[in-house]
Amino acid sequence: MSYLKTRILIVEDNLQDFIIFKEVLSQIRDFFIQIEHAEDLQSAIEKATESEFDIVFLDLFLPDSFGQESFIALRKVVKAPIVILSGLSDESIALDIVKQGAQDYIVKGEFDANLLEKTVVYSIERKKYQEILEESEHRYRTIIESVSIAIAEYDYSELHDYLESLRSDGVVDILDYLKLDMAKVKAMRKKIRITNINPVGLQLHACSSMNEFEKYSTSFYLPEAIRYYEGFISAIWNKQETFSFELPFLNRANELIYTLKRWKFLGNQAGFYRMLISTEDVTALKNKEAELAHNGEVMQAVAGAASILLNEGDLEEKIELAIEKVGLATLADKMAVFLLHPQEDGSIK
Repeated sequence: MSYLKTRILIVEDNLQDFIIFKEVLSQIRDFFIQIEHAEDLQSAIEKATESEFDIVFLDLFLPDSFGQESFIALRKVVKAPIVILSGLSDESIALDIVKQGAQDYIVKGEFDANLLEKTVVYSIERKKYQEILEESEHRYRTIIESVSIAIAEYDYSELHDYLESLRSDGVVDILDYLKLDMAKVKAMRKKIRITNINPVGLQLHACSSMNEFEKYSTSFYLPEAIRYYEGFISAIWNKQETFSFELPFLNRANELIYTLKRWKFLGNQAGFYRMLISTEDVTALKNKEAELAHNGEVMQAVAGAASILLNEGDLEEKIELAIEKVGLATLADKMAVFLLHPQEDGSIK
């Protein structure tokens, strides 16, 4: 997009105001400005739908719309920055609309070519930045969708602001202050909003959609979730960039899943506090670790039993001790000992 060519839409029903505004815009040097005019909201929406503009100037009073209603309707079809045109008596309304996302407001009769030139340049820069940001977001979300590990994106603005308010109130030890239990953990979870989750994440939690995942998110929790929340709340409190934790949970299919969760706190981005959580399924690894640990315990118990049997003492007592030791290690419900007596003819009874 060239600075020299700029497309502007002026939404103004007063023809005299439009002519004055157009004349002032024509005084801006180094720009080739193309101006489109709409006298009401419906015409503006039609023009914005058919063509792309670099900046829109929007009057507050239109024949078919007024104030915030006009801005909200136009914002749905316009990607370009919107600047509000207001009268002296309407500045408070214009300021409220700026708080809702308009770029700025200009009071009619109080602007000149220099002011409009600054407004146009800033609008072009803002639109360019927005396009770059949207392209980056598109690439980023494409990557998330395609990776083979569960990834979710969250907005933790409410939790961040809540913790900062406690800090301002003089809280020093956040975990001692919160004293988390499962009920408080679920309350903390409500201060976090999921904004995206990839297909692998949905599959891992046995959910068909992000809405289903969000609806049942706290039902996945086991008692370990308390320590998990203590960990990441401490991470936010201490302004860490990363956090990791091994967390088991029950998914929607009631399957016990062991995971390694890694958090990346991205801070304030695009107007909200953003974080990424990757969740790796380590269930098979945990099961293998448990199997190896169990086999080691069994081998140790067998070796201990053999040592008991080789010691001096009453045979029946030694057998009972050996059986008890091996039985505990193998988690056996019942165990039996067979005494074999070799005969002179080579047979065994």
